[in-house]
Amino acid sequence: MHHLASHGAGRRMSRTRAAKLITQAGLRAHGVTLIGGGLDEAPSAYKDIEVVMARWWK
Repeated sequence: MHHLASHGAGRRMSRTRAAKLITQAGLRAHGVTLIGGGLDEAPSAYKDIEVVMARWWK
């Protein structure tokens, strides 16, 4: 099963901050594998698309 990051939702943290705070071990602990991207592209670096869309459609 694949889960995708919602890049269109916008960033929750800068690329620099994400690269410093997010680790491969931390991602693995949550069952996340990055394919074709660095730590700055981890799903947790992005806003929750459900929250963004809920605000958009209000």
